[in-house]
Formats: sequence, C-alpha cells, structure tokens
Amino acid sequence: MSKFLLRSSMFRVSGVLLGSLLLGLFGNFLHPRKLSLFEPVYSKAEISNGQCSAHSLQPLRWSELSVDDAILLYQQQPQMVVLDLRSSLEYAQGHIPKAIHLPCHGEKGKSILSNLAKDTTLLLYDADGNSLELRSAMEAALRYGIDTVYTLGGGFAAWEKHGSAESGVCKDCHLSI
Repeated sequence: MSKFLLRSSMFRVSGVLLGSLLLGLFGNFLHPRKLSLFEPVYSKAEISNGQCSAHSLQPLRWSELSVDDAILLYQQQPQMVVLDLRSSLEYAQGHIPKAIHLPCHGEKGKSILSNLAKDTTLLLYDADGNSLELRSAMEAALRYGIDTVYTLGGGFAAWEKHGSAESGVCKDCHLSI
C-alpha cells in the first residue's frame, strides 16, 4: 500500500510541476515582449530610461571603518560628508562633528544623496552599526552613483566611547531637548 501512495504522490508532484512549466511557457508566449527564459528580469528600480543601469547590476561596494580609521579619513578628507541616520533626539544629544542629520530631510535624505557629487566620500552611521536604515541609506547612496561609501563600525556608540562626540540640535528638525 505504501508503494502505491508513494507513486501516487510522485505522480501528482510531477503533474503539478509539468503543469506549472506549461502554464509559464504559455504565459510567456502570450506576453507582448516575448521574455527570454534565460535572461535576468530586473525590477523597475533597477531600470532607468528603459535600459538596465550597469551600476545597479554591480555588487554593493562599501567598507566598514573603525573609529580610528574614520577619524584618520575625516582628517585626510575634510570634504567628506558624514550622515547621521539616528533619530532627531539622538542627534541632538550627540553626534559626529559636522554630521548632517539625514532622517529630517525627508524620505531618508533622497534629496541630499541625489545632489552629492559622484566622487563624494560618504560616511554613514547609526546608533550601533546594524540598523536597517544604515543598509538602506548605503544602498541608496551607491545607487545614486556615489562610489566611496563607508559605514562606521559599531555606529555612534563606538564613536562616543572614543570621546569625540559633539552635541547640538538639528537645525532642520526644529527639535529642542
């Protein structure tokens, strides 16, 4: 009896797979663009002007810096842009000197990122170096064509332990503590 159930189950699974394949091929046949089965499909976010942008096809390029390396880079490249991804309250309580508070500029700072020169060196940080906002901002910066993107290992907590923080309210956030 178990051999019969096993064969019956295998037959049903095979039928479902074959049916799915045939349905997919038929759907592709009816599709106006006749999509190839062996070409990658890209989302609208990866396509610009009807062409897939080469930049979005490349793996993300970024480096995580220690606090000491970030300070050294900060001293060597005073034009480096530093973006703080934490809340307005956290920014007001302390931040890296000359850091721009990104969230208060709307939709994770797309306007700031889109206006930066492609050769800008960018340092992003959050509270602990592990937030989703950090990853999202990093990906957005790279998609905007900014080639040199760094994140601060350990985030602001690591910077604060080093003793190099300054405080002050984000002027664009209108927040007082």
